[in-house]
Amino acid sequence: MFHVKAASFYEYSSDLPPVNGIRQAIDDNLIEEIGSKSAMNVGFTQQPGAPLPLEEDFQLSMLVKDHCLCFCVRIEERKVPPSAIKYKYEQWLEKNPAPERKEEREAKLRIYEELLPLYPPQPVDVECMINTRAGELTIASCKNKECEEVLGYLRAVFGVGALRKEDYYSHRFPLVLTEAFSAQDFEPFKFGGDITLKGTEKERVTGSKIDQAELKQLIDDGYKVDSLSLISKTNFGSVGFKVDSKGGVKSLSLLDHDENSAMANAVDDGYAEQVYANIVSVSAIMKDMQALAKKYGEATETDLEDSGEEAIVTGDPDTMNAASSTTDDETADMLDAIDQNSGSDHVPDFDVAPPGSDQEDIPWN
Repeated sequence: MFHVKAASFYEYSSDLPPVNGIRQAIDDNLIEEIGSKSAMNVGFTQQPGAPLPLEEDFQLSMLVKDHCLCFCVRIEERKVPPSAIKYKYEQWLEKNPAPERKEEREAKLRIYEELLPLYPPQPVDVECMINTRAGELTIASCKNKECEEVLGYLRAVFGVGALRKEDYYSHRFPLVLTEAFSAQDFEPFKFGGDITLKGTEKERVTGSKIDQAELKQLIDDGYKVDSLSLISKTNFGSVGFKVDSKGGVKSLSLLDHDENSAMANAVDDGYAEQVYANIVSVSAIMKDMQALAKKYGEATETDLEDSGEEAIVTGDPDTMNAASSTTDDETADMLDAIDQNSGSDHVPDFDVAPPGSDQEDIPWN
């Protein structure tokens, strides 16, 4: 099952390389398994969860849908919990009391490098689509750090030049949930989904189908929209979304029907078809929702990333891990923070147990 967050849209100012140049760029930048010492790796992959590297028969035609170029970028990152570094550093201090500043720094860096291979990388697959006619880039993610990594990578690989975010499709997505809604406003969502209304006495009425007449009567009786959910079927699965009473879009998901579905075999049938259907469906839903929001004016904006809440409509509740780069400066800041707290007698628990071990049995002694 593959979960997709709300899409972020950008415009680029320069021409793409020719078709053969794109193919060569992808061939030259396939992601490799992350090394034991590398903290981060970025590259092209065939599809989420696909084995690496790409198969030899993976043709460029599988990346092209009409005038759209579809591909997937994988971000892999190794991260060591600060508590693990601190624990190991305190062990070193017991054997090396009153060290010099330079010795402390070298010890922290050495500990970090020793622990890094013990923590497996956290891969994130980000699907992208470039509309070569409109000069638009769509990234199927609303996480700022993921978008920044992908944007920087595409600038380097494709030379797309300056990219400007199109605010109309912002993932800061306002939706007015008031009695002002009419039954006709939900016409775009009549093909499936649930609408939950809250009455004056805290009653809730949920319908598996949107009955326009019943909905109008409930709204006329004073019910307010409490939440909406929609499943929009495509040839490759279903795109679902859910909004809560605060007006925030919690998540967008591409839900696979089963292992034998078209999506499961999308690589054989044409990878671009999968990505295209995915992003176009997400885009269509957001346009409909944006139109409703504009109709009723301004509303409180809910930032999906800042809220940290992700509610999947149906299917597997597990979602993609958010990727974030760890630069040398960030590592230095982390080590400085450890240094400032190194006088504490408290030995913290590990945030993540090392592979093949438990919390009580630390394998580093």
